[in-house]
Amino acid sequence: MRLIIAFLLSATFVSFSVWSNDQTVRLTVGNWRPFIEQKDQTAQGIAISVVEAAFKEANYSVEWGFFPWGRAYALGKIGTWDGSAVWYHSENRANDFLYSDPVFTFQEALVCHQDVQAEWQTFEDILTHRIGTVMFSEHPYIGDYLKNANKSPIRFPTYQTLYNSLISKRIDCILINPVAHTYFLDEIFPSQKITLNIASKAFPLAHTSLIISKNAENAEELIKSFNKGLQKIRNSGLYAEIINRFPYFVAENTLSK
Repeated sequence: MRLIIAFLLSATFVSFSVWSNDQTVRLTVGNWRPFIEQKDQTAQGIAISVVEAAFKEANYSVEWGFFPWGRAYALGKIGTWDGSAVWYHSENRANDFLYSDPVFTFQEALVCHQDVQAEWQTFEDILTHRIGTVMFSEHPYIGDYLKNANKSPIRFPTYQTLYNSLISKRIDCILINPVAHTYFLDEIFPSQKITLNIASKAFPLAHTSLIISKNAENAEELIKSFNKGLQKIRNSGLYAEIINRFPYFVAENTLSK
């Protein structure tokens, strides 16, 4: 265990800070476009903007550390960093982290290649399919069901390999939220017309949240401060203003392709 912690502490990372403030919260992230992206030596994306704005209302600055997602989670878990953004809820994660109020809400859907019927009524209908997702991604409701049915999703390192595997029919379907789906179709296949079957029935609503390590010295205070700041930017209209800056986010809770 000591060797693992030593490796994590010595791992190379890129760190960004915003604002000069006596109170600083240190958060890990990984690339999750279009929500989070390391670009031009800055932390960008809709999740970055919302989290920074909420903490700014609570008089906190944010220092971001970019890592592979597995390391981002581990560094938050042991308390080297205060927490991480943004994650779906899972029981395992809740053992290690405090969850904030929801930052984003999605209705994920089942997206299949053109030879597979995507429609489903019960989770049992999905068990016959080879389901794909990306590493370290949780899928509330359907993810737990598949795991308990010994039908865990096949995991891929990137969305590029996930979609390429779907298009080439190495897997049958993927689990995806609507914003990411719209974005990655445009990103990976910008000049191609891709035909996919999208289930008209979506999964129940799922939330992504800021997570703060239970090992952080001021974990409860950070969660309370963030929740208050998040509520303030929702009430003031700043949250909606931030959302409107990101064109792919207009697809929230709908699948347009």
